[in-house]
Amino acid sequence: MYGLINMAIKQLVLDNFGESGWQKVLDEAKVKQTNFEMLTIYNDDITYKLVGGACAVTGKSAEEILKLFGAYWVKYAAGAGYEPLFKLFGPTFKECMINLNRMHEHMGAMMPGLIPPEFNLEEDIAESEIILQYKSQRKGLAPMVSGLIQALSERYEVKNLQVNQLERKESIEAERFQIKWN
Repeated sequence: MYGLINMAIKQLVLDNFGESGWQKVLDEAKVKQTNFEMLTIYNDDITYKLVGGACAVTGKSAEEILKLFGAYWVKYAAGAGYEPLFKLFGPTFKECMINLNRMHEHMGAMMPGLIPPEFNLEEDIAESEIILQYKSQRKGLAPMVSGLIQALSERYEVKNLQVNQLERKESIEAERFQIKWN
């Protein structure tokens, strides 16, 4: 993963637990590297270890940490200079959900070697309800999507958001999310 992800994890820990909390996460994760370069690619294992370290320090599950990180990521990315990319999502929350891949396409142009997740609209149920598919080569990160969706809904001032992860269909190799709002 790009260092930008690890930088965001670090900042999330610093914001909530300070420098000593970050050091504890590094110790638990058995990661010696304390700083990351935004556009350098790091082994995915480092990111997974940092999440594990955060779990050990906070007592939260990986699912809770990833959901928290997903919500944090949207704010962090905007502050890290990616705010203009959010305009590519569209003027409504629904268009945002439909255009998630578009943002990754633009990021891929700036970040060679980027292996982004894939988001596809599986079903357009109603004006304020969809089923979204999430596919990634990286396993176990689906809870992060719930946090991302929550944070993006706040940007669009969506009310009464409900995000439910659905069971996998055997014919689809993707995680599925039912998203409702009004």
